[in-house]
Amino acid sequence: MAEGRVDHVVHVDSAHSPFLSRPRELSRLLLDAVAGA
Repeated sequence: MAEGRVDHVVHVDSAHSPFLSRPRELSRLLLDAVAGA
């Protein structure tokens, strides 16, 4: 059951978050966050 919940969460995230389909954008945001901190 836990695996099913994880799949559902991943599906929702990928549907609402473009970062999963654009790892370069996410990586740049993470680098910017680290540099800002």
